[in-house]
Amino acid sequence: MTRLLHFALPLLFAVFVGFSYHYDWFYALDLLLYDEAQKSLEIDPPDDIVVITIDEQSLQSLGRWPWSRRVHAELLDVLTEAQVKAIVFDIIFAEADTNDPESDARFAQALENNARTLLPLHIEPLRYKGQLLEIHPFPKLAQSTAATGHAHLDCDYDGVCRSVHLHVGLEQARLPHLALSLYQLIGESHLEIPGRRSANHAKGSPFQIYQDYHNFIPFSANENLLQKASYVDVLTGQIPKSFFQDKIIFIGATNPGLDDILVTPVGRIPGVEIHAQIYNALRNNSFISSPERYLIILLLVPLVFACLFGFTFLSPFQLLLANAATAFLLLKLAQLSIVKWHFWLPVAPVVVTIICFYPLWNWFRLEMALRYLKRALAKSHDEASLFQSSTQGGARSPDKSDSISRFSVDIVGKTLDKLARTNRDVDYSRQLIRVSLSELQDAVGIFNHEGELILLNKKFELFFPDWHEQDNQGGSSAKTLKTLSNLDEQIALDEHRSWKRYIDQLVQHGEAFEVEATAQYEQRAILLHARSVSLHDKQHEQLLNDIIVLSITDLSLVKERERSRVETFNFISHDLRSPLISILALIEKLRPSEIPINSTVQKTIDDIEVYVKTNLNYTESLLQLGKAENIPSSAFHFCDLHAIADDALIQVHTLANTKSIKVMTNKEDCDIWAWGDGDLLTRALVNLLSNAIKYSPAQTQVKLSLKRIQTQARFCIEDQGYGIASEDIPKLFQRFKRGEQGHGESGAGLGLYFVKTVAEKHKGKVGVLSSSEQGSVFELSLPLYDLPTDA
Repeated sequence: MTRLLHFALPLLFAVFVGFSYHYDWFYALDLLLYDEAQKSLEIDPPDDIVVITIDEQSLQSLGRWPWSRRVHAELLDVLTEAQVKAIVFDIIFAEADTNDPESDARFAQALENNARTLLPLHIEPLRYKGQLLEIHPFPKLAQSTAATGHAHLDCDYDGVCRSVHLHVGLEQARLPHLALSLYQLIGESHLEIPGRRSANHAKGSPFQIYQDYHNFIPFSANENLLQKASYVDVLTGQIPKSFFQDKIIFIGATNPGLDDILVTPVGRIPGVEIHAQIYNALRNNSFISSPERYLIILLLVPLVFACLFGFTFLSPFQLLLANAATAFLLLKLAQLSIVKWHFWLPVAPVVVTIICFYPLWNWFRLEMALRYLKRALAKSHDEASLFQSSTQGGARSPDKSDSISRFSVDIVGKTLDKLARTNRDVDYSRQLIRVSLSELQDAVGIFNHEGELILLNKKFELFFPDWHEQDNQGGSSAKTLKTLSNLDEQIALDEHRSWKRYIDQLVQHGEAFEVEATAQYEQRAILLHARSVSLHDKQHEQLLNDIIVLSITDLSLVKERERSRVETFNFISHDLRSPLISILALIEKLRPSEIPINSTVQKTIDDIEVYVKTNLNYTESLLQLGKAENIPSSAFHFCDLHAIADDALIQVHTLANTKSIKVMTNKEDCDIWAWGDGDLLTRALVNLLSNAIKYSPAQTQVKLSLKRIQTQARFCIEDQGYGIASEDIPKLFQRFKRGEQGHGESGAGLGLYFVKTVAEKHKGKVGVLSSSEQGSVFELSLPLYDLPTDA
């Protein structure tokens, strides 16, 4: 057995390494190690490459982007006079300027005058059909430029740019990269294109991008690797033309707002600088290469097997040192190969395998040692028993062997005492479990994996008295054979829920559940929680059948207290409303009266009316909030969200007219249904619209939109109001909390808390995007409910 493990376990780990490389199980870890190594890479700054940056200074001086092509023509003229070696634009010129055709002609003439300017092309899908197209510069510029090249960069699944394909294209990888086109245009020397070749070189589909000559880009953490000059400084002559003589110029955006900055292993770098570094690596033949996957497998799998096979003959301490040293050396070797030789060898699968081998091999050795000790202990126990039986005969004359006999008997006695103590501990633990189970506040029933009852406590018997019977002596209860399935006879669920489905999911798939129900006995409200628990044998080797634990909590008292609280709340709210309504009635009755009222009294009456109406609104808000917090899901129904939006618009129509605010709507032309309470959803939407109107200046607009977004229905309320300060947003949806800047509007701080409560009751959410004096956008998202269609 031991000899087999010496061979089998290293072989198993070596095969694991092979599969890890084949299926890229540790590719993310390899990329992390690669990125860390890149940060140590040192690259000599090129003295003949200059990046002209479209930065914030240039945008402020020359105006918003895009600029007129006359500006680019003027820059080209400056660079042509400076006798630069070549110019590369990292700016797409896909369409002619229909507003200023003369600017295109001016730019084309500047391109012809220079004769060493490159323009980029790119591949993009059509907006609606998804077909891929190669987007070249428009014909006038394409005829005037010296060469073109693609500007595509490869980003891995984590969004980090690490590599580039020097050839890409539709049907066939035939379009060179900007850096490659530049190198061929300058023609300094013959170049054999570097990089890993694609397996397919024949023409393919015109709807698919094909790539060839894959290379990893060497990045430098030095931010001053490339010489840079601001676009506006070059254009206005702030930099002498002699600085650019015989230089290679790259022109592109570095301002974050122009969205041409990519994440690299050493940080965020503008795309134009990445293209410049690609050209620098191309001409210096310093791309980072990586071997083919099958070569890595053929090389490393035998080495891993040999290394681990040698590890099996080391002591635990020696194995620990060898394991740590090997993993460390592999990591340093991978780093040095990138930094010194520009060669990347992914070692993460090997390192992980070597690290995992140490505890697993020691576990095997420990298991074998334990088995040996158990056999030795059993043998010693047998020998001690035989020795004890042999000494139970007649008396013997003592000799020097008595000390050995007493010693052996002491060992047996201690072992037996230890076993007896262990049995007592087990009995104590078993009794402790039974007592603890019986004293729990909740009812607990334990079932086997087939749903048959194994154990229950007294509380469980109180809920289901039919599930136990007294034995013949009238002693403790003896459990009858009951199952989870026929518990359905003892409880009542909501009409939309099936006890059988819950049990099937639990028994077959181990899915825990928690559901409210009513016990048939005494009609108590209960909460049932069931889950599957795994059991193992004493050696933790063989997984035994799972057990199911069902706990039941009595909700009767909680429900009664909640019902009492709601009734008290409604009673108080009603008592608040009645006198307020009476006051309003008296005020209305007084208005047509012929009794002369001076202006001061009239103002007092008007103020009383305002305060009464405000308090009525507060009371109504409390009532609606109480309904939202306590409404059961059984009261929900199908809700047409289009109708809810229309109803809400009608309710806020008068309020909007008083401020001359126009309420715009934008609803998708499709059925949008939700499962919930229509009145609460309408009230929540009215609250959002009312807030948008109240906190907006007069003669502005409020926009209400309703859209389907995957499995969600989303209301969006956008206003042109005062906005919300950033420090007020976190407390916006809290009870009785309002922003510091109320803009003269009164409120109790319950409106948005009510909206949040309604959203959460409907398993949705509410959010806000806003800043001070910039308006606000509130979003209310609800789960869609697709109505079943007849076949």
